[in-house]
Amino acid sequence: MSKTYVDDVLSGSAPWTDIDDYIERWHTSEGGASIHAALGMSRHDYGLFVEEPRSLRFILAAREGDESVEDLLAKSDDRAIAARGLDPADAKRVRDWLVKTGRLS
Repeated sequence: MSKTYVDDVLSGSAPWTDIDDYIERWHTSEGGASIHAALGMSRHDYGLFVEEPRSLRFILAAREGDESVEDLLAKSDDRAIAARGLDPADAKRVRDWLVKTGRLS
C-alpha cells in the first residue's frame, strides 16, 4: 500500500506544499479510496481543509501530536504556535473561522 500525503509529510518524505500533487494523483488513479482516505485525513479534517485551506498546516501539526485541530488551537498560544513553525496570524484566522462555524467554542 502506498503512503498517503499525511504519512509522507510527517515522515519528511514530502513538503506540506505538495498536496496538489497528491490530489492530482488521486484524480488520475483507478483506486477506490475516497479522497480524504487517499490523503491520509479524516473526513472531518479534509472538510476543514476544503472549507479553509489555511487549516492544512494545523491539520498536519495536530496529526503529528495525535490531537484534533480544534484541541491544538484551543490550547495553544501564539508562542506555542510559533514554536511549531506555524504562523500565529494564520492560527488566529483558522481559530476564528472554527468559532464562527461552530466547531470551536
